[in-house]
Amino acid sequence: MEQDPNIMYMVDIVNGYRGGRFGFISSHAANTFAISVFLSLLIKRKSLTFMLLFWAVLNSYSRIYLGVHYPGDILFGAIEGCFIGYLIYLLYKFIQKKIFYKPRCISNQYTASGYLISDINLFYIILISTYFFIIIAGMIVTHTLNL
Repeated sequence: MEQDPNIMYMVDIVNGYRGGRFGFISSHAANTFAISVFLSLLIKRKSLTFMLLFWAVLNSYSRIYLGVHYPGDILFGAIEGCFIGYLIYLLYKFIQKKIFYKPRCISNQYTASGYLISDINLFYIILISTYFFIIIAGMIVTHTLNL
């Protein structure tokens, strides 16, 4: 699918780049939503699910903001990513059940799905640090370019 000439010049772009000829679907949206859905189903913590979905939406929005994707590209990329993330989770559960039997961990140091809470907290710190880095880098670039 090629760019729509009727609206392609109505979209603000960065440095004259409009993206390639094959922008449908957005792989950025598909990949981030697949990772978000898979990890959310795997770890099963509401706060992590919220943060991951926020990350996926933010990443997807950036593609529209930069003018390299249309909203439809993002929407269908997100749908495909959610579907693939769910399928990979089902495959993971099947393999885990058939090959790698793991006894349930009963402790306040583990999540309901058997992961160390300290590992999950480390993941939170990395994700939040990434958000702050993006905000600070955006402020620096905006100030440097006098936007």
